[in-house]
Amino acid sequence: GPAIAKFITVLSGSYSNRDEQLYSQATDGRMHHSLIEALFYPVDVPSLYPALSIYLEEKADNVVIRAEILAVMEAAPKLFHLQPYDISNSVVVTSEGLDLASLSQINFADLTTRPECMVHYEEIEDAIYMANWPSCMTAGKTQVSYTVTLTCKSLSFASFLNLYPE
Repeated sequence: GPAIAKFITVLSGSYSNRDEQLYSQATDGRMHHSLIEALFYPVDVPSLYPALSIYLEEKADNVVIRAEILAVMEAAPKLFHLQPYDISNSVVVTSEGLDLASLSQINFADLTTRPECMVHYEEIEDAIYMANWPSCMTAGKTQVSYTVTLTCKSLSFASFLNLYPE
């Protein structure tokens, strides 16, 4: 429907922390963070229908560290679930990026996912979304969750760790 199309339009794009890097370098001459770049690109993956799909590619200092297909479903009005499917070891990802032609050939059985890694976005105002995004980069465990704010101009991640766990 129109709500999920709007959400995918707002999420799609290329994001980085380049400004943060430049600011820290200008402030004290040092780089405090790796350059993180994320690409969200709508793709057609028939094996995930009826979900719509977005390709997510994340790089750290120009090295791909994450390649996923996000299956996007509207769970309720203004609430979207994104289930990540790892494709980093797939033939659809080459050293030059995504091979779009191969996506239609992906079998659902070839995709791996972890239910606890589902991302939950909610539209809190027109074209402004908040999310809980689990960090599932380490096999077998969830390290931390990120609070995400998405607008048509930015994607912001923040993580908060409990320094005094019980």
